[in-house]
Amino acid sequence: MDEKRKNADWLVVATLVLALVVLPLVVYFGGYFTMGGIGTVSTQYETKMCRFYPAQWQAALFWPAAQVESFLAGHEIKTGSMPSAP
Repeated sequence: MDEKRKNADWLVVATLVLALVVLPLVVYFGGYFTMGGIGTVSTQYETKMCRFYPAQWQAALFWPAAQVESFLAGHEIKTGSMPSAP
């Protein structure tokens, strides 16, 4: 009986970790890659990759994900909002 209880407790913990940690991270990074467009921003001296989002708050929301992608890719990736049409 005690062995069944340990297995049930482990399953509850695993389910909670999945629901509270893994699933929100999957949704967050899924939104990061699918909601924005990717492009380049050029200055006189360099060209950087940038992920553009429809609103500035979205660019701010996904800034931490861009930092993770920058670390993994080995080059800087910025976030920004899409320029509005004139």
